Amino acid sequence: MNLIEHLSDISLNYFALLRKLSSKYDLTLSQALLLLYVPYDGISVSDLSEKLGIDISTMTRNIQRINKQGLINRRPNENDKRSIKLFLSKRGQKIVLLLNDDISNKISSVLSKYDFEQIEQIQNSLESIGWNLYLNRKDL
Repeated sequence: MNLIEHLSDISLNYFALLRKLSSKYDLTLSQALLLLYVPYDGISVSDLSEKLGIDISTMTRNIQRINKQGLINRRPNENDKRSIKLFLSKRGQKIVLLLNDDISNKISSVLSKYDFEQIEQIQNSLESIGWNLYLNRKDL
């Protein structure tokens, strides 16, 4: 298996895990990702759409669904009155904490098979790959 196949495999397995965990909270994978990437100080819909690589129409549908569930708050963007900024509601914050704990527990059980140096090496490699993919995303 080459590097691309390994990265694809990791991505598929991570999304399968996240899909399964998010279903506990009555969320789809897309909705869970959306919630996980809303920072404490909020984010504009267009910035979140770009970050997740999801088109605005799909993003809008997911926002409407999780807004109905009371997981986010929509407010006018103070910096750009034409746009909306998303914030996690108290309920949304609670679900994100629970979901992050679930993810952390599953990943920790996988990483328990490695020693400290191996985990550090994996973390550094993934950080480097992730950062370089982000920097080159527009060129991909």
